[in-house]
Amino acid sequence: MKKFISFFGPAILFMAIATGSAHGGDGLAATYGGYSNNPTNNKMYFFDNNRYVRWLSANSKMDKGYPASIVNNWPGVPGNLDASLYAGYSSGAFNNKIYLFKNKQYWRWNLETRKLDSGYPKLIQNGWPGLPDNIDAAVYGGYSASSRNNKLYFFKGAYYYRWDIEKDVLDAGYPKLISANWPGLPNGLDMAVYAGVSTQDRDNKLYFFKGNRYWRWNVEAGRVDANYPLSVTQQWPGLR
Repeated sequence: MKKFISFFGPAILFMAIATGSAHGGDGLAATYGGYSNNPTNNKMYFFDNNRYVRWLSANSKMDKGYPASIVNNWPGVPGNLDASLYAGYSSGAFNNKIYLFKNKQYWRWNLETRKLDSGYPKLIQNGWPGLPDNIDAAVYGGYSASSRNNKLYFFKGAYYYRWDIEKDVLDAGYPKLISANWPGLPNGLDMAVYAGVSTQDRDNKLYFFKGNRYWRWNVEAGRVDANYPLSVTQQWPGLR
């Protein structure tokens, strides 16, 4: 059983969802909204079952009017997602897109048209050979001078997978243990998100969530920032 705290109730509600339930997905996912000329620009999105909230990266605040319905604002995207991610910049089909995952399938969201690309959903095993189904969390790796630069990361249980955006292939040697290469992060993550551009200390950072705790990963330094994990309730007002 996977326990987490719903961030949409007026109080902190403990919920338990069995992986592979009839509804599918663990219900929690997060993604950066990318760069565009529409309201999704430089925003973070947090999905919980059938609803979501939008968080402004630049000022670290939740936008007004949330939570909102996924079905009404992301037509064609299902509820109870497993994971989602912003796919960064590349010369191929990944460029400035959002991918959403649930059970054995995935969907691709076009940031410019603000709708699903045609032909989706598709099977993970066909579009992402080497990745498992029922992913725990996924995140864009941000920009750095290291081998993590402009990569996509997928987490499941105690392992993670690294995807090369330009080559559109799983990097050799994966999966690997989270404990060996992401020191300080727990196994069995709920969700993860790239924080985008900000004048504050969220700039080009990765955030990992499990229960009511979160960890901030410093992309340049390749480590968890000091004094983490912290409380989601206290540091992300309105999420929980």
